[in-house]
Amino acid sequence: MKIINKDDCLQSLNNIKMYGGINIPLSAFDTFDRLIEEHFSPQSLKFEELHENMWVYDVKNKCCIYIEEFTVDNQMMIIRYPMSNRDSNCEWCNFEENRYYPIQIPIIKEQ
Repeated sequence: MKIINKDDCLQSLNNIKMYGGINIPLSAFDTFDRLIEEHFSPQSLKFEELHENMWVYDVKNKCCIYIEEFTVDNQMMIIRYPMSNRDSNCEWCNFEENRYYPIQIPIIKEQ
C-alpha cells in the first residue's frame, strides 16, 4: 500500500470542495480512508524499508532510535540510543519483525 503524503490529501480535499459534496469521486474518500488507517493503525516496518540515517520507534525498548549502520547480509544494524543510560549508546542488533515503527515528523516551514 502506498504511503499517503500531504499532496494526496490536499488533492482529495480539493476534489471534495470542487464537487460541493455532489458526485464526489470515490478516490477522494479512499485517500482519507487510507490516511485514517495509516494514522491510527501504524504498521511495523519491514527490513527492506529500514536504512541508514533513519529514526524509528523501537517497541521492544520503548524509545526512538537512530539507525547508524546497516548490513543487508545478516539483517543487522548499529543503532544509537539518544540520551541513553547505557554504558554505550550504540550497539549492534538483529532485525526483529514487529519491533520497529515509523516516526512521523511534520515538516514545518518557516513563515
